[in-house]
Amino acid sequence: MTVNGTPESSDDRVVSPLAELGLVIDEVDDELHGRADVVANMWAPGTESLRASILVTWADTILGLLAVRALAPRVPVTLELDIHLFESICGTPTIELIARVTKLGSTVQVVSVDIRSNGERAGFGHSLFMASPDPRVSMPPGNWALERFASRRGVLTRPLAERVGCVRTGPGTAELPLGPSLLNQSKSMNGGLLAVVVEEAALSARNIPTSLMSLQMRYLRPVRSGPAVARADVQGDLGEIEVTDAATGTLAVVATARFAPR
Repeated sequence: MTVNGTPESSDDRVVSPLAELGLVIDEVDDELHGRADVVANMWAPGTESLRASILVTWADTILGLLAVRALAPRVPVTLELDIHLFESICGTPTIELIARVTKLGSTVQVVSVDIRSNGERAGFGHSLFMASPDPRVSMPPGNWALERFASRRGVLTRPLAERVGCVRTGPGTAELPLGPSLLNQSKSMNGGLLAVVVEEAALSARNIPTSLMSLQMRYLRPVRSGPAVARADVQGDLGEIEVTDAATGTLAVVATARFAPR
């Protein structure tokens, strides 16, 4: 979820990669239900397993919309976001996300999501949001954020890392440029898509094709200039990743990743 409460690009003329991930969201009572079909370009390189970064991006979107609904006109800011799988999601299933508010506090909101693959529970996730302390930003009225996800819009026709311009720069390192299609309306990098550079750094630390079973993101500062540079330290099946804004050297994200069993 972005700092300004909308996961779309800041310029409607620029096609956000989010529009190509196929997530459709509906309101069902107090919950939000999302649905998307997996395609081969969503697999981790060299595998047939769904990228954890795509699940993070989907979760960021649907959970962020819950936070928008709860906090508007105040603007939600993501503090933490995690997803965890029971086993790898392989092939091209239909993914369902069931999102609900766990705790609506006066300062921090806790929201959770169930992840289903072809109708079977495959994992879960959580996110923590707070209202932006900046009094200069506010949400516009209406249900415009949810309406953007009311119908399917596009299909991912290239592998995700290639689509967003993320490149591996060495074992355990990756970079993601701050392109116009990755911006939110606060002119910083979309928080969900930052998971791509985290995942690529972690995967590049291994010399065999693999995927992630768990990914936890802690957001410290927005990436405003870029590129976002990720460095992973992997020991066994667990990785610790730090993301910095290369232009300023500031630490933006600390993350933890767990690999699929070998």
